[in-house]
Amino acid sequence: MAMAKSEPGGASSASEQSVSPLDLRRLTQFMAVAEHQNLTQAAAQMFLTQQALSSAMRQLERDLGVVLFDRRGRHLALAPAGKALKDGAGPLLAAARALTAETRRVAAGAAEEFVVAHTPAVTSEEVFTLVGPVRAALPQMSITARQMYPDALHQALIDGTIDVGLRRGATTPDDLAAATISYDPLRIAVRTGHPLAERVQIDLGDIADQTLVVWAPPGVSFYTDFLVSACRRAGFEPTLAVNKTQGTPPVTAVVDNDYVAFVTAPRGTALAGQVQVLDLKDPRWYRYRLFGCPTPFLRLAPSCSAGQVETPHPRYRGQIPSGVCTPTAASNWTICRFRSSPACSARKGSCCVFYGSLVSTVR
Repeated sequence: MAMAKSEPGGASSASEQSVSPLDLRRLTQFMAVAEHQNLTQAAAQMFLTQQALSSAMRQLERDLGVVLFDRRGRHLALAPAGKALKDGAGPLLAAARALTAETRRVAAGAAEEFVVAHTPAVTSEEVFTLVGPVRAALPQMSITARQMYPDALHQALIDGTIDVGLRRGATTPDDLAAATISYDPLRIAVRTGHPLAERVQIDLGDIADQTLVVWAPPGVSFYTDFLVSACRRAGFEPTLAVNKTQGTPPVTAVVDNDYVAFVTAPRGTALAGQVQVLDLKDPRWYRYRLFGCPTPFLRLAPSCSAGQVETPHPRYRGQIPSGVCTPTAASNWTICRFRSSPACSARKGSCCVFYGSLVSTVR
């Protein structure tokens, strides 16, 4: 006798749920509906009829035994279960795409590639230095650095088209994980010929009557908020100007004007003598943040007990996969390749943060 399927919201047996894994194609369709909250728009995106997409969403609800949408006419609001599914679906779909690409790469015998994206505020020279431990631990690995604006970097992490992203200190979005991997002292850049250019070292208060160039207004950029806060702690409210040339290294912001800019470039001349970079007597330190897409294997608990993981999202808690970890000398990085064994282990008292094939050990 055929078994009746559970309706949305109805009870399903544990055995039923355990043998009904999510259909990734249907999950992709669900994400389109969740994004648009409109069947017509989502159906157009997925090249489906509205009726076919509606039927697919009803079937997904039956498969899961839950209600995913609060249906109000043509508008579809996510129910609590729908919000939970949306939060977890991005990493799952990204992992599926990454697994597909990796399988094809191995079959083709192609070299492994590690893609590091960075925002314009992090220069290519700084990226090269920051990935030094990765190059030392895995010299055979091909590393590609790509510059991206923050929004594009965020989406690329979700899509799985990059492995990690480097940004200056920023808040962590709910759907990403992050770790601080380095701190650099802030310096002041001015054009050659600026009244401050002959100084070797200055106080932060020396720029109180200068215009500070930033890359986004306060309240929009975490970095700008940090710089404004540093000025206020030094006893003055800065006059700000937003840089009209975006996507170039920070030292370029002062070439054609009398502004000053905070940079992390080395002290001395820059841009073939067009810019002077000055030390601050009491330097402010700014952090580099490494961002990655959440997976079920994000962070080893501070006790570093084997197999236990703690992540920003409790639903991702599980077991750490097997891998080979290579501690790198004179750095706070550990490289972990999950495709091998034995299991990754951390030094006592440390905390490991997993990002795909890369692990940052935070002391």
